[in-house]
Amino acid sequence: MTTVYIALGTNVGDRHHNLREALRLLKDAGLLIQKTSSIYETEPVDYLDQAWFLNAVLEAQTDLSPLDLRTSSVPSNPPWAAKSPSPKALD
Repeated sequence: MTTVYIALGTNVGDRHHNLREALRLLKDAGLLIQKTSSIYETEPVDYLDQAWFLNAVLEAQTDLSPLDLRTSSVPSNPPWAAKSPSPKALD
């Protein structure tokens, strides 16, 4: 298995719920989550006309390739993904 570190962030809706849902989706994709960071609130950068973010980082073990991890774990544009000019669900 390979160790991966994944940054999570959300600034829409129930942000705490969104982070929990992201963790659930990653577990459902087969990741073995080892550690999670504290949750941090951060202000937006560049595109400032949006809500503040909740961010966290996790450490996990997986057999998935980076591409498979990206495509199988989180929907390409989940309703809780960050609003920005270039939305990302998984960093």
